Amino acid sequence: MILDVGRVCKKVNGSDAGKTCVVVEAAKDNRVTIAGQAVKRRKVNALDLEPLTNVLDIKKGADDKAVLDALKKAGLQS
Repeated sequence: MILDVGRVCKKVNGSDAGKTCVVVEAAKDNRVTIAGQAVKRRKVNALDLEPLTNVLDIKKGADDKAVLDALKKAGLQS
């Protein structure tokens, strides 16, 4: 699946449209859990995400601090 754990994405729909997020859990029903600096952790439809080329080294279900640290290390967060 292209939206595996650690995949950096951009939200294309909803109140967080245009913001960068990271997949922290993938489910079989086309829904994934995302988190990010300006994105509240939540489950979203995978069709609402545009996958980017970056993949972060995080574990499934990583907490927000681990996600923010990985984004900063990759240079994707200010």
